[in-house]
Amino acid sequence: ELLAQLEMVSRSIEEQIDGIQHFLAPDSCSVVRINACSSSGRPHRACEHATRNVARLQPVLQQAALPVIALLFSGAVLSEEQQSVILIGPVYFFLFLMSAAASRNVHKLEMQQGNADGAARRIWLFLLILMVIMVPAMFYRIHWLIIAGFVLLYILHNLFRPVLISRFDNHSSEAQGATILSVESQSKSIATMVIAPLVGASIDLVRLYETGKGEFWPIAVAGTVIAGVFYLTSKMYGKKQE
Repeated sequence: ELLAQLEMVSRSIEEQIDGIQHFLAPDSCSVVRINACSSSGRPHRACEHATRNVARLQPVLQQAALPVIALLFSGAVLSEEQQSVILIGPVYFFLFLMSAAASRNVHKLEMQQGNADGAARRIWLFLLILMVIMVPAMFYRIHWLIIAGFVLLYILHNLFRPVLISRFDNHSSEAQGATILSVESQSKSIATMVIAPLVGASIDLVRLYETGKGEFWPIAVAGTVIAGVFYLTSKMYGKKQE
């Protein structure tokens, strides 16, 4: 089990390094399209992963870059992509480094909490606190806090994934591994299929009634509810185990 976890951490670090290289390379993928990553038309896995994360943060980084550009590059004429790179580059450089460090040290959190279930419960608590903070940050459109929140969210994801795989190993046999991962993937797709339209409709209502300075705060509300439910259920499960 220890060797499997070390191999998982090693793969994660390699993917993060590949992501940095493809993101910073001159012929790396575009922010808008990821098909340019490969001459065969299929995007590189790390490049596609990096671009998907850029797409999530890109609108926030573009808006946050405007005052920085006005302060430092008042006399320069910059394109939209050049304006975005001013914050996208440093933010994602820090993001990938922290994610690799989180994946490498996740075993320390598991040892501190006693087992993988305790580590998962602690991560859900961190996520709940983060989502609660993100609600007013998105409502009032506090760009620096939103950017920090997305970075922490990505780091928590890199902490949670190895813990989740470890819990699968603890509660199932090797023969059930592929089936459990398949069910987990299908469950994620079904949850997205159900939640995404509801969140999208909520954002449309916010735009219609102009509620708040930002329009995406329903995403943080949905994240708060989901994180709260999973934290409470995991806490109840932990008490039963004791």
